Amino acid sequence: MSQLPHEQLLQLIWNLAMQQPPLYEALARHCAGQPMEREPVAAAQLRQQIDQVFAYLATVSAYDYEDDYDDEYEYEEITALLQQVGAKERRERPELLWYLIERANLAFAEATLATVQIELAIAQYVQLVSELCPSLPERKPHIEKLVSSLDWELMGHGRILVTTRRGLETLAGYPLLIDLLKGHPAQSIREWVAHYYRQLGRDDAYLTYRRAHLHHEFQYLDLAQFWQQRGDTRQYLATLESWLTLGVPPEPPSVVLQMLEAHYAQQQNQVELLRILLCEAQWYGVTLALYQRIKPLAIAQEQWQEVRHQLLSLAKGGAEIETLSRIYIYEAQEEDAIALLDHPQCYESTTVFIADGIKQKYPQQAIVIYKKLIQAYLDRKNREGYAIAAEYAQALKHIYLNILNSPEPWRDYLLQLKERYGQKRSFCDEFKDL
Repeated sequence: MSQLPHEQLLQLIWNLAMQQPPLYEALARHCAGQPMEREPVAAAQLRQQIDQVFAYLATVSAYDYEDDYDDEYEYEEITALLQQVGAKERRERPELLWYLIERANLAFAEATLATVQIELAIAQYVQLVSELCPSLPERKPHIEKLVSSLDWELMGHGRILVTTRRGLETLAGYPLLIDLLKGHPAQSIREWVAHYYRQLGRDDAYLTYRRAHLHHEFQYLDLAQFWQQRGDTRQYLATLESWLTLGVPPEPPSVVLQMLEAHYAQQQNQVELLRILLCEAQWYGVTLALYQRIKPLAIAQEQWQEVRHQLLSLAKGGAEIETLSRIYIYEAQEEDAIALLDHPQCYESTTVFIADGIKQKYPQQAIVIYKKLIQAYLDRKNREGYAIAAEYAQALKHIYLNILNSPEPWRDYLLQLKERYGQKRSFCDEFKDL
């Protein structure tokens, strides 16, 4: 081995390191922080190194632990490859960079890697092509490569798709991209076409294309904003309202609802504002805050009884027991709130809210609720249970002393608890301040 030329010896060590992760990691630690003088290598040999690096990274990812994932992480191996590519003749670099990008995409089928260096490779590829290929016919094969890559696994990570889109716009320009992308199978890519028409000022073409691809809320928003920018309020509102007629609520919050609500509120159009808020209740359910906003509007239009019935029906139909309890307490309907305690979906937080809400008017019922909660946690017979029981006991004490002004029943109750659990040190610790 001592007779081998220096370059062959280095290549042999490199190949062995790629096959043996412990050896590679040891070499990387030894060389960390030391500038490495690299002799230029042949293009075929560099491709082989690219294959080896990404095969290695696909199996020994820097992100074996999800919590450590960082798109900005830079691999020493890829840095070395980019340096090698940069040492080649300028006309050789685009092909080598594209080979590196392709192999990175294959690696993403096996592992999730950081993307910042791949984004850099794409940007360098675009820059070189723009300099080496001044005419559009010369660039077209490279543009088609970038277009074909839009379906890759790689595009779903980091800022790869953003970088690729920026590269396409640099090399091709909007008219060519419209021709290349308007039939793309991915809806998200086809949306670029609508943007390009608008950037070119081709309003008629934009409207034709937009109306032919009008299925989702964000597309209606795009069209509405088009009309808004042109000061056409009638078309702006008509577009937003036409989305509502589809009756397909998007994931909350709905931007269309928010925009319509803001418009009608600004115009002080209470009739339309009430309609929009009721639509929100139908789509996403009733909350106390929404109930409170709707109530004065419905009262002003003398529709409150009908609207209130509708809101309560929506809450009951959606088993929104917590919301119902808040509405009942807000409306001082304590008996209706108490009736909710028997509902199977009346969970502890709602139970406590009801007890707190009825204590002034129905203190005895609140006492029963708190005693049940206290006993349930005492039965756990551990420090955590005693701590929570003590919190509820503090609320119970407040009812006896401050609402009923009856200290004797409270002292009797506390004495009973101490007689039963006083031998438990953790109980004594938690109840000492009561």
